[in-house]
Amino acid sequence: MSRTAVAQYKPGETFTCTKAQFNPGAANGIGDACGAEVQMHGYHWCAQVCPKCLANYWCGSGADYGIYPDFGSFYPADTAARIRANIASNGGQYIPTFNR
Repeated sequence: MSRTAVAQYKPGETFTCTKAQFNPGAANGIGDACGAEVQMHGYHWCAQVCPKCLANYWCGSGADYGIYPDFGSFYPADTAARIRANIASNGGQYIPTFNR
């Protein structure tokens, strides 16, 4: 399966979320792309997270700094609530936290 980068990783810049939204009225159940702006945080090796739909994006390794969608992720309600709180407290941008 070939993946296409949606952006180049550059902290502070933004890209548009491309995750298709669920639409029960559509023939295939798939609607338009989310379209939210995702601001890139400063941790190359941590997922970028859409503030609207919580889609994850990962960054290529080595010399590849492309941002790629990872739409297979799902957050339980408590985890989604923590992520949304993180985004709200950081001006609309997800900032990873690290437990020790």
